[in-house]
Amino acid sequence: MTTPAGESVVVALLGEVALRRDGTLTPLPGARSRLLLAALALRPGRSRGAQALITDVWGQQPPRAPMNALHTQVSRLRSALPEGALEIGPAGYRLTLAAEQVDLSSVGDRVTRARGLHAAGDLAGCLAEIAGARALWRGDPGADLPPGELADELRVAAGRRLAELDELELTAREADGDVDGALALARGRAAADPLDEPAQLALMRLLAAAGRANEALESFAAFRSRLVDQLGADPGPALSAAHTAILRGEPAGPAGPPRPGAGGAGTPVTGLRREPAAPATPAEPPPVAMGLRAAPNALLGRTDDLAALTDLLHTCRVVTVLGPGGAGKTRVANELGARVARTRPVALVELASVRAEGGDARVEIEAAIAAVLGLSEVTFDTASLRSGQTVDLRRRLRDAVSARPMLLILDNCEHLIDAVAVVVADLIGLAPRLTVLTTSRSPLTITAETVYPLPPLTIDPAGSPATELFAARARAVRPAVRLDPEIVAQLCHTLDGLPLAIELAAARVRTMSVEEINERLADRFALLRHGDRSSPERHRTLHAVIEWSWNLLDREQQAALRRLCRFPAGFTLSAAEAVAGGTDVTDVAAAVDGLVNQSLLTVLDDAVLGTRYRMLETVREFGEEQLTAAAGEPDAVDTRMLRWAERYADDVASRYMTGDQFRLALSVAAELDNLLAALRCAIERRDAATAYTVFPVVGTLWVIRGSHMEVIAWAQRVIELDAAGLGPEGPRADLVLVTYQMMFLHLAYTNGSARALAELRLRVRRLLRPGVELSENSRFIGRVVLTRADGRGIGRLLAEAVRSDDLETRASALLLRANMRENLGDVRGSTIDAIKALNVLGRENVWSVAMVSRHLGQVCGQIAQYAESVTYYRRALDVLQRLGAYEDTACWWLRWSASASWSRPAANSTSRSARRTWTARPWDGIDCCPR
Repeated sequence: MTTPAGESVVVALLGEVALRRDGTLTPLPGARSRLLLAALALRPGRSRGAQALITDVWGQQPPRAPMNALHTQVSRLRSALPEGALEIGPAGYRLTLAAEQVDLSSVGDRVTRARGLHAAGDLAGCLAEIAGARALWRGDPGADLPPGELADELRVAAGRRLAELDELELTAREADGDVDGALALARGRAAADPLDEPAQLALMRLLAAAGRANEALESFAAFRSRLVDQLGADPGPALSAAHTAILRGEPAGPAGPPRPGAGGAGTPVTGLRREPAAPATPAEPPPVAMGLRAAPNALLGRTDDLAALTDLLHTCRVVTVLGPGGAGKTRVANELGARVARTRPVALVELASVRAEGGDARVEIEAAIAAVLGLSEVTFDTASLRSGQTVDLRRRLRDAVSARPMLLILDNCEHLIDAVAVVVADLIGLAPRLTVLTTSRSPLTITAETVYPLPPLTIDPAGSPATELFAARARAVRPAVRLDPEIVAQLCHTLDGLPLAIELAAARVRTMSVEEINERLADRFALLRHGDRSSPERHRTLHAVIEWSWNLLDREQQAALRRLCRFPAGFTLSAAEAVAGGTDVTDVAAAVDGLVNQSLLTVLDDAVLGTRYRMLETVREFGEEQLTAAAGEPDAVDTRMLRWAERYADDVASRYMTGDQFRLALSVAAELDNLLAALRCAIERRDAATAYTVFPVVGTLWVIRGSHMEVIAWAQRVIELDAAGLGPEGPRADLVLVTYQMMFLHLAYTNGSARALAELRLRVRRLLRPGVELSENSRFIGRVVLTRADGRGIGRLLAEAVRSDDLETRASALLLRANMRENLGDVRGSTIDAIKALNVLGRENVWSVAMVSRHLGQVCGQIAQYAESVTYYRRALDVLQRLGAYEDTACWWLRWSASASWSRPAANSTSRSARRTWTARPWDGIDCCPR
């Protein structure tokens, strides 16, 4: 499968997905492996996030442990690739291969070189490059991939490259005088897409040049019939002009890529005898672009968005580019209009300056469209020498947009959204060949509309649209500026990837370093207050961009935005109702929906946690500014935030032993920043009830994930609050004891001061007094904390607890005794206790099961029972990974690997069997009685 043109190719996609091994391209086995390689190779050098890869490989049916399954696939692929070819970084996974090492990218490079050679007049070199590119095809791309978006994306990308090769080769052969070769290519292009006008135009032109005018006319007639039958449309002006030219014996158009409406004098061909050219008559006017602005500089980072929008305009009547202020909607609309204007008329109407309400708004919008189209309410009748006759402007507008295919772009519709919706619905209902593109911060919500949310620019220190935009704009104002990729990426993250904010920040490079700009972004509205003087007033500062959207909100939506800015990690609808509700916000759900429609909130759908809402940091900072300005409201919102955090944490704590611990852990992780904000506020307010309720929940997540220094730092601040004597309104005694227990254990293991330990023991002793409501397990843990430092009495305490009727107490005692026996060298006794604890815990308490399994893996390894050790480690690792305890996972993965290596070959088969069993049924297949 090796071709001379592709000797440097390592990854091949143009045919079967293959890798070069021992000098030969070898098909890659396994559908999942092929999908993973294709997903990375389609974007060589660009990072791909773990979640995106999971979607690419498994689609809508991810495995039970998707991250674990992805790591397995990555490990297999990495072993098959050259050393260092697959890199894992903070932004995800990426191939570090050069462009010529991936056949699809190599074709792109060859196309670029071929164009350069063609422009320089080296037609032979151009055709050689094209031949080399064609030699890289080994079959149908994507044929060995499962049906899905990735296979389609590969086929589209390969098809686009093949079309570029065809067009370039056709032009080169025609310029080189090889009309027959060019004609063969033109026939192939026209047959592949029977409704492609440029392909049909090239075929007609070449047929006429080869002296086959009659065949060219027959081809046009057949093409026109297909258009009428299948699309109900007529040929475009360029094709009609070529048809007219051939009928008159004139040249059908210039050589090279077709240009609509292009004409030119020449010598017509009649058989083999050349005649002088007849005088040219004016052809149908070419498409025009009305209202489009010339781009001040290159549009960066929107290639994929432009391609997607171009496809939508071919299939949809109304497309709305949706996004927050500063996302670059106007620039994208202008660029898209410029591209479409090559084939049909385009009119762009800017509505930002239109100010009207009710019925007047519709009239003003129609007047603005008519002005761009050059229509007037006054007509001049020269036949009767009467002037100044008024006509119906609305009727003239409808007639104008119905006359021929047209793209109408309405920019900045959000402040006139209802009137725009009425106008657009009216026009597309009367003009079947009209397509409308709108840009707005809220959708039109009409039946014909397709919404395209314009995402922020992607950010990656290794190279991404956001960082490239900042670098380009920064070097434009100071060419010698020093740019640290990591700092630039951090800055772009702070600015939410918004192009306008990035450009405003880059403009500050004139007087500040990138590091200084990044440090000062804590007050971004003050820093980014000077913009492009040629921009509209609403786009000159970041503050003005958000204020424009703010002014479009009603009072309830404004109040909701002010209050919801207190959630740094996003929020659920129930959390929004708890914090934003009140007499002035009677329907929080409707207010949230309004904020989503104005692109001030983004909606995040999670398969486990459901729907969450997120506010861009830029919007959140604006909301904080508005909240601060509202007298008395910040304290009220903070109080609501504390009550929400307290109720949420209490609910999580009450369901910890009986609920889905995986889901609870993910939920707490999603709310972590919100809970920390509430905890910080509670400590500042000396609100012990909230602090002692929230901290145990947050601290448990930190313990699970190995963030022990966070536990110590926050616990020290929490225990400064006195939890005694709080009464019914205070925190539950069990949660207070958890806080003391966490602090005690961390002080004990970090050699804390004797005074601090003694003070904690005193607090625990107070909690254990009669009359304090504590669970049996909490009382047991408290008594353990109060045991003597020399261990006297601990044995009797444990012996009583392991016979307790309370399962939680019995499991805690068994696990504690198992650890103590291991420390004393009693490995067998430790193993027996750990197995008993495992049987007591059950399936729900997954964190404790992971700890016991990890302990059993360790002790089995000490007595050379490596197969059992591998099984227990594997069980613990899967749970730890699903809980997000990646640091512990890495540590215990090494121990699992060591046990696996000692147990070969028996352990290898055992671990493989365990892996299969664990994937299928994570609670079965575990040997709980190792001998």
